[in-house]
Amino acid sequence: MQKKKPTFSMVINSQSMQTMIGRTLNDPRRAASFTASLISAVSASPQLAACKPESIISAALSGEAMDLSLRLGQYSIVPYGDTANYQISYKGLSQLAIRSGLYKRLKVQDIREGEYLGEDPDTWEPIIRKITTGREKLPLAGIRALYELSNGFRNVVYWEHEKILDHADRYSAGFSKEKY
Repeated sequence: MQKKKPTFSMVINSQSMQTMIGRTLNDPRRAASFTASLISAVSASPQLAACKPESIISAALSGEAMDLSLRLGQYSIVPYGDTANYQISYKGLSQLAIRSGLYKRLKVQDIREGEYLGEDPDTWEPIIRKITTGREKLPLAGIRALYELSNGFRNVVYWEHEKILDHADRYSAGFSKEKY
């Protein structure tokens, strides 16, 4: 008779796993919230459900160790075959940057078709003319990101939508430009 594989819910709710999670997070409410969030995430993703439960929990604890939130989208748990990996998101990077106290400003903005007018030849910064009427109905043209450090250093970058898709297709195991 073949032994039945334990479900993710069974593994994470086991006494030994709950003890380990409780010790790691050092807060019973946070441990309960963590457990519920992970069960919900795994239930919603067949790819994640196919991963080893221990790798899912380990990946999530990596985000929690940085005091980031899965529910707020500050990190993701990404399946690679039968193993889950921790991946910080732009929201998580922004959170860590803000906490560092080194950043004066951080901004990411979607740019719609007709708003990008090219680059300033002196500063190489994108020239954007924001459309106010009917903007949300226009197709996405790209993303502009800006950061400014407390010491005055500043950087602005613009990526066209196609470049974003190419980047995601190349570096994200969960994204396919062809299926997009």
